[in-house]
Amino acid sequence: MDVLAILEDLASASIAQEENQFSKEDIDRWSRLFALTYDEALEAMESHFSNLSRIQISDSQWGILKDSVGVSEHDKESYSYLLGLSKAPKKPKSTAQTQSCSATKTEYVFKLTPPFDTALVIQQAARLPHLPRLLNNEETNEQTYVVVDGDTRSMLESLVPNTRLTFAALKRPAEKSLSSHCIAPALGIDATLPQHRGVVSILGQDEYPVPYFFYGTLADPEVLTRLLSLDDEPILRRAEAQRGRLGMWGGNYRALVDGQDKDRVDGWMYLVESRDAEDCLRHYEGQNYEVVRCTMSVSGDLVKGLTFRFCGDSRVL
Repeated sequence: MDVLAILEDLASASIAQEENQFSKEDIDRWSRLFALTYDEALEAMESHFSNLSRIQISDSQWGILKDSVGVSEHDKESYSYLLGLSKAPKKPKSTAQTQSCSATKTEYVFKLTPPFDTALVIQQAARLPHLPRLLNNEETNEQTYVVVDGDTRSMLESLVPNTRLTFAALKRPAEKSLSSHCIAPALGIDATLPQHRGVVSILGQDEYPVPYFFYGTLADPEVLTRLLSLDDEPILRRAEAQRGRLGMWGGNYRALVDGQDKDRVDGWMYLVESRDAEDCLRHYEGQNYEVVRCTMSVSGDLVKGLTFRFCGDSRVL
């Protein structure tokens, strides 16, 4: 976000508040735009300009928006007032949504269309520090798509509330972020509890080969062979994951989540040989899962490994 631009906007708002002078032409225009009487329009303008927390539209944003459909009669401040009227109050997020590892990390593919028809325009409109990532159209080899995050999407939609913008969610791989200072993240273990503090796992972020605990479709040799382009049938060994349990995602898919100390899940152990192989598995599982450490029982021996834990909205389980 451009801090300097925000400060300039606030300064402009302060000047406008001090002057607090509106022409008859502007008052008549507000009256016409918002179906107000002359006195109501004047009162609305005074209230709007005295509100320093109102929606701030920068000059660069207004340069992008002013030629859009339905905006032509507005100036920057009347359009800001319109956005304030159309902005619905947000519902507080539930605990489940707040804790979801995928909720805040979703990325979207957006086709460049007016008024946001270039990456530079999107950068200016959303006040991004860098240009959004461009994608090529495979048919025309033109860069007609960009990748934006959820905050950018919300900003663009808020600027043109009466225009339907099309976004497609981009599937992200399962997150893998193993701590080098503690055992987190780990299946069924809260690393913040006193008995687990200072315990460091022997499994590092980039350590291969690495044992993985699988259940469900990844425990199917045909699925693994296809995903990893294996020449030979994969070797799977019977295993039991500790401190885990299975829930049903969407009523159709089994999902591994944290369990209690005595909980166990039957499955298979597979040795993932490389980062490339792991990346294929992470993309297959997607952003509703995350890679976590786990302990498996294999032929009576305890084995330290990794697995995919569900981290989507727990309300769907």
